[in-house]
Amino acid sequence: MDSRPPKFEMTDERGRSVDRLGLNLGKGDAADFKLEAYAEQTGGVYEWTADLDLLVGGQPKSLTLSDRGQAFRIAGPLPDSAPSVNLVERLQSGYPHCREHPGDPSC
Repeated sequence: MDSRPPKFEMTDERGRSVDRLGLNLGKGDAADFKLEAYAEQTGGVYEWTADLDLLVGGQPKSLTLSDRGQAFRIAGPLPDSAPSVNLVERLQSGYPHCREHPGDPSC
């Protein structure tokens, strides 16, 4: 878990930051939303959902956006110290390293 709370920003179609979003939809109408999540800390896995407070037919409603009932997941980038594998080199060389070091987890 991060030591600081997640950042949330809502923008309009022009990319300007807004506090609220108002839409008037008729019965059967739909609205598309674009949600983006970024992991800034290296090596972390984050789970998140988005809770929307709506007014439907004059009545307050809550809607949780999720991945088929489960939290969305995003992973942060690997730290610079993480081992890397040059797959192009390995494929071109016929994996000699792996023949010489069969116990290497990258093989």
